[in-house]
Amino acid sequence: MKPNFWVKRIKTPSSGSEAKTKTRPFPGLAKYPEPMEATPGFGRDEKGNKVWNYSRICRMVRIDKKDLRPNGKPEKFCFPQFCEQKGKGDIDWGPYNFESVLFPTPEDKGKLLLMVEGEQCTDTAAKLGIKALTVQASEWRVETVSPWLKELADLGYAGFVLIPDNDVAGGKKMDIIQQACQIVGLHSVRLGMKTLWADCPEAGDITDWYEAGLASPEILEKAVEDVWRMPIEPPVEENK
Repeated sequence: MKPNFWVKRIKTPSSGSEAKTKTRPFPGLAKYPEPMEATPGFGRDEKGNKVWNYSRICRMVRIDKKDLRPNGKPEKFCFPQFCEQKGKGDIDWGPYNFESVLFPTPEDKGKLLLMVEGEQCTDTAAKLGIKALTVQASEWRVETVSPWLKELADLGYAGFVLIPDNDVAGGKKMDIIQQACQIVGLHSVRLGMKTLWADCPEAGDITDWYEAGLASPEILEKAVEDVWRMPIEPPVEENK
């Protein structure tokens, strides 16, 4: 099956001749009123570790170690906490930063949301003033994410821009989101990191892009607009 964002040539019923390629107008991205240092759910625990609160009882904790990886960044260890105990618990957490999009403003209606890989990337999007979600590690499953996406479709969002990390694992995670979007009737497009940043390293993400000093809201939105290609009407079948 072709991805739902492919551009198709159509034929007009009147002439049967090939018409110009038509694309759906770009709806724009859902944005915060102004850029933010981080998402509302970000904080730090009593030890100074980074924490992303999915809810009052569910949070992801990240410990940055002193040892550096080959890319010069610290080793990091992430783990979930449920009711202040290590582990996810036996409930679905829902997407991170969900509360930021559950009550869309009139300006948000009909706009696109970002889906990124990892809580820190949602913070990076917030620095650019753009609303983004991610999913907790064990919840990248079609049956788990579909109800949440259906809720967002019902709220009037136009769809998702999927920005995977620059690796195979990231692509597979966004395959899941794309499949779930198709199930609930949300449009989706995929924006590869290499499109945003030709020199993106293996496993690089939008946070790396931002930290390289190359990111801006305008560059991101223009890149999204370039991949947002959908027919504004279904193709008319040719007479045989």
